[in-house]
Amino acid sequence: MSKKQASAGLVIECSPQGFTVADRGNTQFYAVGTSIPYAGQECIVAIGRGSIFIRPVRVPNASEDDIRSILITRATQLFPIEGMDLAYDFQLTDDVNESGRLVIMAGMASNEVTAVTDQVKASGIKVRQVIPAAFGSSLIARDHHIPSAVVVEKTAYSTSVDVVIDGTVRYSRAAGFGSLTDEVQRTLAAAGFGDLPVIATGGTDYPGSALQLSTTTLQALSAASLSSLKLNIETPLVVATRNAAKLARSVRQAAMLTVAALITVGYTLYEYSNQLNAVNAEIEKAKKKQSTMTKYQKSVEAKSATKVQMLGMVKRAFTPAQPPQDIISVVMDLVPKDSWLTGVTFERGKQLVIRGTSKSNEAVSSYMRSLTEQPRFRDVKLSFSQNGVIANVPVVQFTITAFPVGNLPLIDNSKKGVSKKA
Repeated sequence: MSKKQASAGLVIECSPQGFTVADRGNTQFYAVGTSIPYAGQECIVAIGRGSIFIRPVRVPNASEDDIRSILITRATQLFPIEGMDLAYDFQLTDDVNESGRLVIMAGMASNEVTAVTDQVKASGIKVRQVIPAAFGSSLIARDHHIPSAVVVEKTAYSTSVDVVIDGTVRYSRAAGFGSLTDEVQRTLAAAGFGDLPVIATGGTDYPGSALQLSTTTLQALSAASLSSLKLNIETPLVVATRNAAKLARSVRQAAMLTVAALITVGYTLYEYSNQLNAVNAEIEKAKKKQSTMTKYQKSVEAKSATKVQMLGMVKRAFTPAQPPQDIISVVMDLVPKDSWLTGVTFERGKQLVIRGTSKSNEAVSSYMRSLTEQPRFRDVKLSFSQNGVIANVPVVQFTITAFPVGNLPLIDNSKKGVSKKA
């Protein structure tokens, strides 16, 4: 008889308003500043749709360690966050074709991961892992044998729309409080998928839905088996610290082996003191062992030094002149009336690119002046402007570039010994 798998149990979703706690079917909300009465327990922290990015990406069909190495180099291309400021993990899927294996990546800002987990730990709760809250939608879809669907859930604070394809979340967003039908169609268009059956969860009323459930996606995560929740979002600092600890253990093991070899030599000398030739032979063997162990120890120490150097670089990465979230906040706060942004691209050591749409050229000029007067930016330029019509309304589509003051690259490629990528 097979042993029953342990369920996730306590799952906590953090939001600006507070904490939503799901514990095996029971759900409770705790406002900000209120202690969560689960001290001493372990939990899974679920990150809401508005704070995390989910990206499907196809990679060569290799081992998990090799795929992780590949994704390290591609992470900055997939997320609008600098590599060292990005906390992410991935989940393998069974989707394999001639182009490789499909994996689902989830990433967010490292400082937000730290802030959320620190809030939970302040209540005396141990954080087991961090996952996207949207993964509860894929569990619900698979449990009800609807592998591809749009999962909609409306609460007092937000509306979530998750696109599940073949049992995995491919796209997720926090929607507004407008028409649910419009939000579903808008999400499908953004994700690049056609019409899909709709699953309404958490008691959400959606006309024409294929399935309506009182269960929430957070409750689905709480009831899921731990083995099905393999993804765990960690900051680069946590990962580097853990790897350094592994190397330190290897160094200690090498030292113990060296000591054991020396003890063996001493015991041999004591036991066979009357057999000089045999003793000399054993001494030579022991010396060879000691030399091998010394070389191994030096190799491990060299690797450890490299990891320590990397850890130092990671720590430096967390102290930029201007945090990315501050830059984005200022850009959004200065947007004038009758204008809206369609995209903001920020990278370390590169220009900030702002794309948007406005109802008038005057509003664009006003936005340019506001950015120019802002001491956080220099070299503010209007690199693109084009008049157009959207829904019979004249609009101006624009692109503005600016350089954030102090936005230095993480690695100075001009230094000797640093190779430049093509």
